[in-house]
Amino acid sequence: MKFIQTFVNGKLINGSQIRMWMGNLDFDRAVIIDAESAADETIKSMFRIVCPASKRLSVIPREKAISNFLSNAYGNERLLLFVKDISILEEISNAKVQLGNINFISSKGEVELVKGVSLNKDDLKRCSLLLENGNTLFSQPIPDADRINLKDMILQKLAE
Repeated sequence: MKFIQTFVNGKLINGSQIRMWMGNLDFDRAVIIDAESAADETIKSMFRIVCPASKRLSVIPREKAISNFLSNAYGNERLLLFVKDISILEEISNAKVQLGNINFISSKGEVELVKGVSLNKDDLKRCSLLLENGNTLFSQPIPDADRINLKDMILQKLAE
């Protein structure tokens, strides 16, 4: 399995956001990690509607995602990953799974990095770990927007 891009949206994972990115990236499967969505057939159906018919979709809770990643359940598939909670990324990264490009669409916390992306101190520490594990952290809310590298901002905020 190869992660094409990971998206963090601490506010909401929604169909229009997923559809917008699915049309701009080459992938085999989208994985949405969210227990609420995984438990709601109506929400899962909405995600299936926005997912191109030629692509696979998994809407699963955290525990199932970790199990799937550790067992390499997705084989050679190219994955798009959508999460609300940064802590799941720390867990995945600690298991030596390389996430690669992590795009912060939006997040809430007391330390603002860029417009729409704020983190709490614990999440800043998680981001530092993700950086140490070789991942690239940036913010690009829409495909046509400039990509803003978050590495220096995160390290600066941790040093303060």
